[in-house]
Amino acid sequence: MDLAALLGDQLERLFLDHVDRNCLHAAESGIWPAALWSAVEDFGLRTALVPEAAGGSGLGWSEAGAILQRTGRFAAPIPLGETMIAAALLARAGIAIPEGVLVFADGRALKVDDGLIEGRLPAVAWAHAASHLVVAAGPDDDTRLCLLDLRHAEAHPLRSIGRDARDDVVLRGAKPVATAPIEAAAAVGILELGALMRASQIAGALRRVMELAVDYANTRQQFGRPIGRFQAIQQSLAQLAAEVAAAEVASAAGWRARDKSEAGLGKAGFEAAVARIRCSEAARLGCAIAHQVHGAIGVTDEHMLHYFTRRLWLWRLEFGAETWWAEELGATVLEAGGDKLWPLLTRDDPA
Repeated sequence: MDLAALLGDQLERLFLDHVDRNCLHAAESGIWPAALWSAVEDFGLRTALVPEAAGGSGLGWSEAGAILQRTGRFAAPIPLGETMIAAALLARAGIAIPEGVLVFADGRALKVDDGLIEGRLPAVAWAHAASHLVVAAGPDDDTRLCLLDLRHAEAHPLRSIGRDARDDVVLRGAKPVATAPIEAAAAVGILELGALMRASQIAGALRRVMELAVDYANTRQQFGRPIGRFQAIQQSLAQLAAEVAAAEVASAAGWRARDKSEAGLGKAGFEAAVARIRCSEAARLGCAIAHQVHGAIGVTDEHMLHYFTRRLWLWRLEFGAETWWAEELGATVLEAGGDKLWPLLTRDDPA
């Protein structure tokens, strides 16, 4: 068994012990799942992507993808992916990692004046629960990775379709706790990491949605037999399974490309865009099929399906919607030229 599979199995057991309907309902009511977060910290996942020399576990991005799929599979109501990636960014920039929950965001729209940061970051996941925020900000010739103390920022809570915590974060002359110079491309690279994080979570949640749909089709009786025996339902479930497989393959390929381009951010944009687009498309089709199979029961509060489909609809939109990534992908292909399209599709090295 490879490391990614081993980590996934161990994390699945952890989530089975801590994430259930009561946990999800409480989290959506604004109650922080302290026991779940404590278990995740004890497991060592908070600094899993931090190099061993900096006190972490030194896992690669591909292993991160396996972990993030499990968070999606259980709709785990904690910012584990956000904290893992934020800690990894800080460690790679040589910035000390603070304690507590960490989040990161696309900071390209922020303004930097004399070392102080101004601007608004819309719908930042879990900002109210986090102690610090990581962004890349500044002009192209002086882009810096910035660690911000969220106690000195305004967080305006939002009501999202996923019911996970989202906040508009407003920075008014915020002074970073620490900064480090990075390449201008890293600002887009951080967005790519967020897109890949959501792609993996989508893949994991879609697999759970498929399992729920198959189980319901095999138990729901109509006209004297399970509805799963009707050809139309079988065809729908087969299409759902295909979407799950496509999402898993696309997200895994995106993380493998990230591993190969570890020398710098912003060098696996093609694979990140493909993963984001394909997983978002799978989420759209998969949710529709699952709700068609379940019928009215799937939208009731008592059923588990909506805990996953609501988050799938939300995750499709975060860190760049699929339409934005499709435009970026198209621009990349046009810039490369028609004779480079096939090599771009079949390359082994994303750098």
